[in-house]
Amino acid sequence: MDQILHSALIESGKSTIVSDVMSRDGRLYVRLLQSIDNFPNAPKQSKLVLNASLVEQLLPVLLDAAVFLGIENVKNAVGDVSKSRSKMPLKSIQDKIIDAYLKGVPVKDLAKSFGMTKKEVEEVLNTNDLPLLSDKEMKPPFDPWQGYWNKKKRRK
Repeated sequence: MDQILHSALIESGKSTIVSDVMSRDGRLYVRLLQSIDNFPNAPKQSKLVLNASLVEQLLPVLLDAAVFLGIENVKNAVGDVSKSRSKMPLKSIQDKIIDAYLKGVPVKDLAKSFGMTKKEVEEVLNTNDLPLLSDKEMKPPFDPWQGYWNKKKRRK
């Protein structure tokens, strides 16, 4: 039998979430019930039951998601998360950074053009499993024939 030890209610628009810390057979669980009053006949309900050991692993994931979404007032036991963790840019901006990097644009130029620090651009590239290359590795080898036709004068 389930025994509810602690309960909390969150209401936002048409959605309601009930969070219960409960004990079942000596084990602790967290149960989340979400009701959405968006449906005409009956509200839709979603239920999630988590083992208490997973809550500790889930908190950093939720904090990272909050920082990614741009939520300013996120706090944890350490302090203000929005200051301790760097904000990752939106997925569309990350895609533009990756495309430009794969075309050969150096990291320092990407940082200038996107208004970020070099470290933030490197973090975006690392999260997408791209190797970081130095500026010398980014430049193609010297080709003596490159630009030959451009230098040749055209006759009128």
